[in-house]
Amino acid sequence: MQETNLLASVLGITLVAILWWYAKRARTSPYKSPGPPALPIIGHLLSIPLHDQAETYQKWGKRYGDVLKLNIVGKTLIVLNSEEAATDLLEKRGQKYSDRPRLASVEVMGWDRHMVWAKYGKEFHMSRKLFQDQLSLKQCEVFQDRQIRQARIMVKNIVKDPTSHRIHMLRFVASVITEVAFGHEISSPEDNYLQFVEKFTEDLGQLASSRTIELLGLFPFLKNIPQWFPGAGFKRHANLLSKEWEFMETYFCEEVQKELKTGNARPSFLANHLETLMHSEKHVNDEDINRLKAAAFLMYLAGNETTWAGLSTFILAMLLRPHVQRKAQDEIDKVVGKRVIPDLSDREALPFVEAVMQETLRWFPPVPLGNSQRIQALSSITHDEGVYHNPDEFYPERYFSQALRPAEPYPKSVWGFGRRICPGRHLAESSLWTAIVHILATVNIRPAKDSMGEDIIPPVQYTTHLTR
Repeated sequence: MQETNLLASVLGITLVAILWWYAKRARTSPYKSPGPPALPIIGHLLSIPLHDQAETYQKWGKRYGDVLKLNIVGKTLIVLNSEEAATDLLEKRGQKYSDRPRLASVEVMGWDRHMVWAKYGKEFHMSRKLFQDQLSLKQCEVFQDRQIRQARIMVKNIVKDPTSHRIHMLRFVASVITEVAFGHEISSPEDNYLQFVEKFTEDLGQLASSRTIELLGLFPFLKNIPQWFPGAGFKRHANLLSKEWEFMETYFCEEVQKELKTGNARPSFLANHLETLMHSEKHVNDEDINRLKAAAFLMYLAGNETTWAGLSTFILAMLLRPHVQRKAQDEIDKVVGKRVIPDLSDREALPFVEAVMQETLRWFPPVPLGNSQRIQALSSITHDEGVYHNPDEFYPERYFSQALRPAEPYPKSVWGFGRRICPGRHLAESSLWTAIVHILATVNIRPAKDSMGEDIIPPVQYTTHLTR
């Protein structure tokens, strides 16, 4: 009802503004570009679904080409459907195309200052350097023992209580990223670090899935309406999320600062940077601390979501492709034996397990749409029929040379392109690989049974907000 009231309240003003703007634009820059047919004034507004946009862009890419130019009520949207196109614009010409578009849905929550959504410039570079200093491939080796310890706790709990496997896997994901970001080990489901973020992600999911957010994306001026305006409940919801984020940033940072003062802090992303600031000759101001605590919380949130999405896809793939599971288990048994659980030092010796992880990322990228000034349809890129044979099939063997086909490339594009490539990709991959190899080495993944004793085969279906 709120959404209907809101739309009705602004429709008249919006229509007049659109007609004036479109008439002016049509005189100066007529719309000519590859893409599906557009309607007058609203362009492709009705053609883009509220959900499953990645799949829509993929279909259009096959029909209209690698680079789509869409018109959303006069606003130009470029969609890149191939790795070649994304590399050309975002890497070779990254200086020009690495900026972020202004997103009203982000601005209304006050998140446009954070690195993921920040404009390309000084603040973006300063925030990104925080990640590069602590999350390089070499630096991530420091955290391997924590990843392995948490993975062993996870599989031990799964063996004890397999019906709660989802809870055990969620705890693994949260525990690893919490230890890396803050040096904190989650001891129970009631842990504050876990409870706070679970509530936040639930609230965020509710807002992200609402139609109002889609309206806000199409009509950015709605961000300026007062909270008391009919249908403006989204602003109250956004304000709540903003306060939750600010509270958690401050809480996590203050906890680490207390531990540093008492000498009990464990090495972590936040502790390491705070120590560097403490011993720096440079004057430390509130801006430095705010940037750091925002980066640490963003790292926690993004790492938690992407790793969980990847692990969920792996479980689904093993249920649907039991022969792949057996083949990976046979490789583990052959290389390390049946009584030993591999660790990251065995990664190079287990090429098929590596292929399973890479195929997990390619099959359903954790973040299906990358976004700078140009949308990278990552699902389209990783399902490019010109690169991957039968791309909709989960087939790890594709990465090995075969009689009639050369080996296909690992899907590096899942982490983005150019200056905005995911800075936490090394940590995310090592966490996902560790979880996968521990599960394969200790348990068998089988479908549940229905009342008739038949296998319950889950549908290949995802919900998509920030991640899958």
